Amino acid sequence: MNNKVFKPLIVSSLVLCNYVSAADCYDVSQNIAKQLEDNYVIENTATRLAQLIRSQVFLSGCARQKSSEDIAEFMTLELNKIANDKHLSVVYDPNWVSELKEAQDKRHTKY
Repeated sequence: MNNKVFKPLIVSSLVLCNYVSAADCYDVSQNIAKQLEDNYVIENTATRLAQLIRSQVFLSGCARQKSSEDIAEFMTLELNKIANDKHLSVVYDPNWVSELKEAQDKRHTKY
């Protein structure tokens, strides 16, 4: 694990129109768990956070959320039950998600 300064996590995988599925929560959770394992400064805490976010209980709670913003809030609250870290947050930014979707679409149309 490297000692990078941990930046807020961005929910980048959700491209939604007021619809959230269990698959969205799974995809985002896997991405965030990997980011935590690779970047969070306290290795033991990173492991515990990644285990939490990959757990079926967590994913079930995530899937019950009604919007991307609700998922981000849910994840932040749950992660901080373990981390108690005011710098750790999951943020949904629709503009950034749109930019990422455009970039992904461009990459996929090349092939």
